[in-house]
Amino acid sequence: MVTTSRLGGGIAAHPAAGPALDLEVDVVVIGAGLIGCAVTYGLSRAGYHVALIDKGKVCSGASSANFGRIQIQDSESGAPLDLAMRSAAMFPSFLAGLGFDVEYEPSGALMVAQTPAEWDALVEAQQPKCRQGLDVRLLGSDDARVVEPYLDAGWVCGASYSPNEGQLNPMLYTMALAARSVEMGVKALEDCSVEGFDVSGGRLAGVITSRGRVRCGAAVLCAGAWSHAVGKKAGLELPVEFVMGEALITESLPRIVSGYFCLASFFETAHSTGQAVSACCTQTRSGNMLVGEATVKMRGDALPAAEDERRRNTHFAPRAIAREVLRFFPTIAQANVIRTWRTFAPFTSDHRPVLGMSRKLDGLAVCAGFKSTVVVTPLLSWLVVDLLKHGNRAIPREIAHGCTF
Repeated sequence: MVTTSRLGGGIAAHPAAGPALDLEVDVVVIGAGLIGCAVTYGLSRAGYHVALIDKGKVCSGASSANFGRIQIQDSESGAPLDLAMRSAAMFPSFLAGLGFDVEYEPSGALMVAQTPAEWDALVEAQQPKCRQGLDVRLLGSDDARVVEPYLDAGWVCGASYSPNEGQLNPMLYTMALAARSVEMGVKALEDCSVEGFDVSGGRLAGVITSRGRVRCGAAVLCAGAWSHAVGKKAGLELPVEFVMGEALITESLPRIVSGYFCLASFFETAHSTGQAVSACCTQTRSGNMLVGEATVKMRGDALPAAEDERRRNTHFAPRAIAREVLRFFPTIAQANVIRTWRTFAPFTSDHRPVLGMSRKLDGLAVCAGFKSTVVVTPLLSWLVVDLLKHGNRAIPREIAHGCTF
């Protein structure tokens, strides 16, 4: 029997007030979201002395505005799908080792095509994944209604169903990774922005922050949508863009969505030029529905100028999101919305992450731009350890973006 605990008083971070930092560690991890905290946890377990830094608080960016889905079927076939399947299979043992209740529950995911053309494209995309070993089932509209009984199947031309996915609370999960890392000696530095990099003889020697200098032998850039802006301070042009995504959260409701629902056109719509709306939804353990998503595509260099936009929702998005999702789940028409969010969701043009050691600055690794974030965290927690030990040969070329950085 695995004993789990709930998080208590947050993370024991080093306070921002006080004398300037003068630390020396093995590795600095930049960005305290899902990816950064998973990487930090893996490095700590491997015996590295780590400083985790963030310009805000732990889990204060996109990781706090996240559905928490362990998504597999939307991965590209080939190496990206292999990575997602391997990582998803690690979750039960990974979370048992973490020892916190992060509201993890196995559940399926239904991806819906609305038109014959979308259905043909969905079948073409999913069949190679079936051959690759993914349990994904192609369904007609009646069978889709069996999976999701409250679904209005009149809008459904066909669907693919992936039964072996899952969900967790992304905030609890991120905080748990950070808390366990701090227990192992990690220095968590909040309100600590990167101002530059200390380079000696062409190799990284430290990270210069708003709170002082942190000497290190290596650094891992896991700053999500901010990776482009931070990378420029090291002389890198990272191809990480982002969408400004908006979503709604309802009051607690009886179980309406059994797993995760999204449109097959979701990613294409979300990353199109200009303002876009697509439908996706799921329910938390407590019954709140997470309903999305409206997006605006933005260039990576739009930060930091766009930072203030994250703090307020648009007038357009809440009504547009509700209108789109109600086509499929009219049962929730009378539900009260209790919260909204707007955040930066990073991506790359080919939906493959920027992952590897920099060829321009020895000692700097980049780990950013993942299409789906939660699913890859267990595997990344040790993959980055291999990356620092063995260099880029530790990363299969097919899973990463083809850029040189």
